[in-house]
Amino acid sequence: QEEKSDESIPGRYQGSAATVDLTELFPEKSKTPPVPPKKAPLPSPNIQQTERGDIRPINQSVGFPNSGYLQNSTSLLERQTALDFKAFFELVSPQRKTHFGTYEMAEIQTQIGNYIHENYSRKLYVSNISSARGGLLKPHASHQNGLDVDLGYIADNPNLKFPLVVKTSSKQYFSENISIEKTYNLFMHLFMQNEIPIERIFVDQKIKNELCKFAKTQFAQTQRTQSEVTPEHKNAIKTMFITLQHVEGHGDHFHLRIRCSKFDPACRDRIYKKMDDCLFN
Repeated sequence: QEEKSDESIPGRYQGSAATVDLTELFPEKSKTPPVPPKKAPLPSPNIQQTERGDIRPINQSVGFPNSGYLQNSTSLLERQTALDFKAFFELVSPQRKTHFGTYEMAEIQTQIGNYIHENYSRKLYVSNISSARGGLLKPHASHQNGLDVDLGYIADNPNLKFPLVVKTSSKQYFSENISIEKTYNLFMHLFMQNEIPIERIFVDQKIKNELCKFAKTQFAQTQRTQSEVTPEHKNAIKTMFITLQHVEGHGDHFHLRIRCSKFDPACRDRIYKKMDDCLFN
């Protein structure tokens, strides 16, 4: 389904893409003659080695998800091939050549795949991320700088890779095509892990409503059994529901957006509306 706008606005410039010579900005305070300001170049792509010994490109993501590009991108197809039978994610249409992103994007897909395999004995199904050099990826407005990915909802039927859960035209909800419990558990896992921060998840409102109902049921059950809910768990629930956002066109997949990494200084985050948080104490 075609995705509509998330109605976010550009975030402020972080100021880490390049350094500035303050004598150029305040020549009257300088003993040297003023120098005409020069446009600082973006950091060039280079690589470094991670703690586990693999190669991590840096300076990959440039600009915003809806007006940016990629350099020295990481191929999820290459990651899938390298992992072989230990790859618990699957690119559904690699011929589109939209399986490129940042190193963190490949890491989060690997992590999600491992989680789904360990808990539900199935794979994660992956569609569009970005083109090799990023930029406009029709029909999307976003997916330009390697931080966005379209993923299939989890259904009880493992043969459904991208199940139709909400039909855009009629708003019909097909409850048999999604496991709300498994989807809720996956989203909770994403918001409780600290390795790769989640910026946003776009879903259909009907699916968010069902996730909220499930969360309230789970919370009530915990209170009845007098089980303790940790502060970390409560915070993850709240964060999840203020981050889950309805955007038209997400009835057959959810859209995951990760935050800019410290290794991508020219990457820019956006500012979003605060969503309602499922309203329970």
